[in-house]
Amino acid sequence: MADILVLHLTSGEDIIGKARLDDQGVNWLIEDAVRPNVMVEPESGRARVALMPVIAYGESDKLIISTLHVTFVVPAAEQMVK
Repeated sequence: MADILVLHLTSGEDIIGKARLDDQGVNWLIEDAVRPNVMVEPESGRARVALMPVIAYGESDKLIISTLHVTFVVPAAEQMVK
């Protein structure tokens, strides 16, 4: 069973989704992949996080990412999981 994880990539981007390592431990398999987009409201200065598709013009939200491109992995915060 995949856990909801945040994968921080070597490019500096974060990917959130149901992620697990493949059987060889070489690639991350990610379903329901999204990327956080932080926006600041000009009036209040409050930050809001929107979850955007990783590739908006793609037909799938499933990704395969090499472990070579991931610097660290952490469980997603409870607010992000919901």
